[in-house]
Amino acid sequence: MALTYGPDADWVRNVVAARSCRVKCAGHWRTFSRVEVVEGADGPALLGPLLRVPLGLAGITTVLRLRP
Repeated sequence: MALTYGPDADWVRNVVAARSCRVKCAGHWRTFSRVEVVEGADGPALLGPLLRVPLGLAGITTVLRLRP
């Protein structure tokens, strides 16, 4: 998940502090118990090319990695 507002956004800090979150996607809830902020070149590498290119042009290099 690209962090367009950066890793210091309140919701990001809350998710990291809780170490888990639930996300609703296409009408289904998914629970993630392993969350990690990934910065620098490693962050965009986690995204597909359709997101990586425009976010890179905008200078966004931080993502939130969510794993079950």
